[in-house]
Amino acid sequence: MTLEDELMKRSFWVLIAMDRLISSFLGRPSVIRDEDFDLEDPVEFEDEYWTSDTTLPNHQPSQRLSGLSAFIRHLKLCEISMLAVSVVYAPKKPKLAARLAGDTYRQKVIEQLEEEMAKWKATLPGHLRWDSQHTNEIFFQQSAFLHALYYFVQMQIYKPSIFRVKHDSPSRTRCLEAANSSILVLNDLFQRNVLYCPELMFTIFTSATIILANMWNVKRQQIPTFDYASDISKVQKALTVLHACEIRNAIAGRFCDLLSDLSYGIDISMTPASQETAASTAHNIRSEDSTSSQLAQQYPMDHLATSTWTAGPSRSVFPYSTTGFGVPADSGFSPLTDLSWLSEYQEAEIWGRYMDAITTTDEYFLQQ
Repeated sequence: MTLEDELMKRSFWVLIAMDRLISSFLGRPSVIRDEDFDLEDPVEFEDEYWTSDTTLPNHQPSQRLSGLSAFIRHLKLCEISMLAVSVVYAPKKPKLAARLAGDTYRQKVIEQLEEEMAKWKATLPGHLRWDSQHTNEIFFQQSAFLHALYYFVQMQIYKPSIFRVKHDSPSRTRCLEAANSSILVLNDLFQRNVLYCPELMFTIFTSATIILANMWNVKRQQIPTFDYASDISKVQKALTVLHACEIRNAIAGRFCDLLSDLSYGIDISMTPASQETAASTAHNIRSEDSTSSQLAQQYPMDHLATSTWTAGPSRSVFPYSTTGFGVPADSGFSPLTDLSWLSEYQEAEIWGRYMDAITTTDEYFLQQ
């Protein structure tokens, strides 16, 4: 294989990864499926070891870790994500699969996806395993990106059953664990003033949405031992990251607004320390990225350090009612103690706004 062949192969796989990522974020089938092509994975060679001739080198020094390892593991996660979207979220089962597996088809696919996820994590190279104290900045960022996507795929697999199973079911537990772990990983990445947008932005929004949805469901089931404080802390971390993302992606502000509505009556206000952290990180990103200066002027973040955040500054960008669903903010009703004010129509409107975010996401990608 020539160097040009390898470069063409890498380019193709980048397009495949983009197709599958966007597919998973929008919940739509990917354009190219596995059965549509037959191509090997990229070769794990650093560019500096490529010779000047037209052929690939025989090997890379064994003591040198390849930066391309993360991309290859990323491709595998994209493949699993594509399967989850095409099977778990399919309106109906494929006819052949339905005849072969019957009613257990979807469950068998989920079990296969679980097996693939476990295999992916077990075979992850040591330098890409999660370590919040990793000293190599490149490998730390690669590890954070991979693990965030890993948890996102887990949420994809288990999310459809989160409201159809008991509170202590394995599916619900795994989905919530993935949501919590995702926020913790991205918060660690955020602490180093690193933000990947929009990929990780959608991951942390999905995580916070699942946590909030579970809080409402727990209240509805009247589970007295549930630890609300821990979940509220996770959502606050997600909001801090999303606010910093606003400097590059206005849709992050819309996500903050939606989370604010989903948590109506729950005190998820950012603490003064979180406000200062969000503003500081946004300032650092603005300084490091000259291309974002125009967006920074259009969507300023500096006021976060001095103002008390409730619904977020983003409503000036994507304005709609700040009073939630017609319930006065000082009415004295708290969804954590009394759900009598929440009608079926209002409950449906909550999730309507979540779906509205998905539509906005679609429009965002079309404009890129």
